[in-house]
Amino acid sequence: RIPVVLPASGGHHDAGDYNPRSHIDVAQTLLTAYELFPKKFFDGQLNIPEKANGIPDIVDEALWALRLWDGLYDPETGAVYNGTESQGDPNFIQTVELDDKGDYAWAPDAQGALNYAGTLAQTARILAASGKTEQAAASLARAEKAYAWGKANKPGVTDVRAFGRFYVAPLAFAAAQLFHATGKPGYHEDFLANTPWRANPQAEMIAGDGAYDLSLAAYAYALAPDAQADAAVKRAVLASIRREADMYIDGSSKMAYAFIRHPYAPIT
Repeated sequence: RIPVVLPASGGHHDAGDYNPRSHIDVAQTLLTAYELFPKKFFDGQLNIPEKANGIPDIVDEALWALRLWDGLYDPETGAVYNGTESQGDPNFIQTVELDDKGDYAWAPDAQGALNYAGTLAQTARILAASGKTEQAAASLARAEKAYAWGKANKPGVTDVRAFGRFYVAPLAFAAAQLFHATGKPGYHEDFLANTPWRANPQAEMIAGDGAYDLSLAAYAYALAPDAQADAAVKRAVLASIRREADMYIDGSSKMAYAFIRHPYAPIT
């Protein structure tokens, strides 16, 4: 039936106004920061409502970002509506309770399902390590179902860049996270088949022609245990990450104001 009303809540606000946006990258960044430095983050570290639930507070904040996506997930099919957007920016002289702009979801697509699947698989690993076994199992089940739907629903585009952005990159990311979480060889093969490092160890994680950006996939595979990953591919992935970081550092060091940023991006 149309319209469909989605019970979605959570997420983070954007651009300093009260218009919420579905920034799944908030969850991805926080979860990866935690996995890189788990001893620096703990439960009760922040003054947030979830500060005594047995889960590190930085992960709780990631779960708040994911909560919106949980509402965009269709449990019957595994499809995921690819984010939300309001009908327009808020009136900046009007208080929030008078805002008449509705919030709407984009249609389900592979990019939304695969990004959700990968992020949820990473969440499941962390929840399991925190002793939240039931919550972890439920998250992993949703991740696998969303992955299956996303993989099966390729976007009908012929542009290489669009196909890379909306299908190949999120598929490789989700496959790497699910392989780490489950150890299933099918996910490993999907990662290897949709990234260049098995065939070309010198490949960059971001294509110079803009055909793909495999940063998230590279970071995810870099965190996989050595015993689980393909040793040669993991070395190539880590080398590509280091080259990208060195490019940032080298370019940024030549700027009048030294801070790490993409050296080709304008300061705005």
